[in-house]
Amino acid sequence: MPQFFTMTRSAIIILLIAFFAGIFFSCAWTPKEDDHLLENLMRKKPDHFKRVLSSKDSLEIQIIYTQINRDENNRPHFKSFYFN
Repeated sequence: MPQFFTMTRSAIIILLIAFFAGIFFSCAWTPKEDDHLLENLMRKKPDHFKRVLSSKDSLEIQIIYTQINRDENNRPHFKSFYFN
């Protein structure tokens, strides 16, 4: 087997720990910056969203809106908004 495919057991363990830690922290972190933005927007148009607002739990509705802003270096910055 070529040398670049050989890894020590400790290197494999470190890679696995890093991999699973990355998955855990990326899934566990959910920023809630403004919990009421989407609901307030829907309340402005009750003729369109009355059923959604009154039955959000029984219909099991979830909405996640992610706003992407870019800085002067064109790097993205994410801001998430949640409903239910």
